[in-house]
Amino acid sequence: DMSKKTKSPKKRSTGARKPAMNSVGLDAAKAASLTDGLNGLLATYQVHYQNLRGCHWNITG
Repeated sequence: DMSKKTKSPKKRSTGARKPAMNSVGLDAAKAASLTDGLNGLLATYQVHYQNLRGCHWNITG
């Protein structure tokens, strides 16, 4: 019967919140700093890869 409503499960309260930690055990500030550095490095490698890929097509294509 479609007229019956289903109850959604209740959310459990976890009490006091723990400091934000990630899966590798870094606190939020250190993780943000590391993320910024790695994002810059990844962007540099991506540009380098695209440049090399373009050279490949110019040489062999």
